[in-house]
Formats: sequence, C-alpha cells, structure tokens
Amino acid sequence: MSAKLAILMLGLLVAAEACQITFKIKSTTKKPFQIQIYAAALEEKTERITFEKPGERHVTISGDNCNSKPFVVRTWNKDDKGNWVAAKSSKATLDGRGWLRVIVGNDLSPFFMDRNSIVCSGGLCG
Repeated sequence: MSAKLAILMLGLLVAAEACQITFKIKSTTKKPFQIQIYAAALEEKTERITFEKPGERHVTISGDNCNSKPFVVRTWNKDDKGNWVAAKSSKATLDGRGWLRVIVGNDLSPFFMDRNSIVCSGGLCG
C-alpha cells in the first residue's frame, strides 16, 4: 500500500468519526433553574433539565459534523409568577468523543469548566 493511499484512508476514517459529547452538568446553587443544550449543527436539543438544589446530571449528544456550528447552553429561572423565563446562555464550537463539565452557579451562567477529549473553540472554553 502506498503512503498516499494510507494517508487518504486515515483521513477518511477521521472524517467519518462522529462526535459523542457527554455534558456533565453541575449545579452549585440552591436556586431552582432549568438548563438545555442545543447542538445547532445537528439541529438537536436536549430536554430541559430542572435543578432544584445542588447536584449533577449527565446528558450525551452524538452526531456528525458537530463542529460546523456552535453549541448553545441556556438556563432559565422562575419569575415572580412562577413562570420559567430565559436567564443566561453560553456558546462554543465543540467536537470530539469525551466529556465537558458545565458548572452553573448563583448567577445561572453556564460555565465550561473542564473537559476530556473534547476540542473547544470560539467561546469560554475553560
């Protein structure tokens, strides 16, 4: 097998590799809030996850070409009438097969804290 063919085959294998990102969402606040992750490139979003107290939940998003558009992580809090209203958001372009920890504190801003085997760019990547 020629070196050019081997490089081409390796490139095809890498290009065919789909992303698989597990978001480890950690709440450090006692404020109730909801969080949702939108993968724009996949036109896919998670269900809203509700936190009533500090804790951690995991959600995984998988697909092809994840890095062609940014991921958007949004939070909601309750208004005076008890309705969920938009609070804060963060976005970044992500790709890889691994995990990314998202921390939500008292200000309800989703912060990308640390990651393993995930490439992050175009945002606050932690």
